[in-house]
Amino acid sequence: RNRALNGDIGSDGSTAQIRANNAGFVGTVSETVAINPALAISGIEIMNQWYYRPDYMAIMSNCANTQIGVWSENSFDRSVVVAV
Repeated sequence: RNRALNGDIGSDGSTAQIRANNAGFVGTVSETVAINPALAISGIEIMNQWYYRPDYMAIMSNCANTQIGVWSENSFDRSVVVAV
């Protein structure tokens, strides 16, 4: 796994919108990413990361977004949660 990736741009250079379209999703997508340098990440830590980033808060509070997909991965030194 490429630790330099932060979720916004895929390992193949794709965006969240391209990945969603390739998976058959029709519509506009936005993406939020929470990364914690530890084995686990709590719901409070995730919400704090998303709440205190104005761009992520705008995505999460936009009522035009009516569906969500969530992915997470944990390792001994890093936890990642992505919401699209």
